[in-house]
Amino acid sequence: MPDATSAFRVGAWAWLVTGAGHLALAAMLVLRPANPATAPVVAAMRDTEFGLGGLGRSIHDLNTGMSLVMGVALVFAGLVCVLVARAAPGLIERSRSLSGSALGASVVAFGLSVWLLPLPPIVLFGVAVVAFGWAAVRRPLT
Repeated sequence: MPDATSAFRVGAWAWLVTGAGHLALAAMLVLRPANPATAPVVAAMRDTEFGLGGLGRSIHDLNTGMSLVMGVALVFAGLVCVLVARAAPGLIERSRSLSGSALGASVVAFGLSVWLLPLPPIVLFGVAVVAFGWAAVRRPLT
C-alpha cells in the first residue's frame, strides 16, 4: 500500500496532466481551421459582446480566455503539489490539512467534470480523488 506522500504525488500528477491536456486542447481549438458545421455558432460568439469591469470582450474571447487560464491554473496547482511532495513530504505525512484541501478541490472538480465534461477529466479527477483521499486518511507507520 502506498504511503501518504506517494498517494499525494499521484493526485498532484493527475491535476498536472489534466491541465496540460486542457491547454493542449484549448490551443488546438484556437489554431485549427474553421469547421463549417460550427462556423455559425463561432461567428455568433465572436459577434456577441460581453462587458464586465469596463472591458468589452466577445463571448468567443471570454470562452477562449477562460479555457486557457483554467489550463494554466490546473498545471500550476498540480505543479505546486508535486513540489510540496518533493520538498516537504513530512508536511503531507504530519498534517491532513493539505491532503484534505486537495481532496476537497478534487471532489468538486470531479463532480463538475461528471456533470459537464468529457471522459479524460472525469477519469483524471477520479484518480485525484482516490489518491488525495488515500493521502488524507493514511497514517504514517510508527
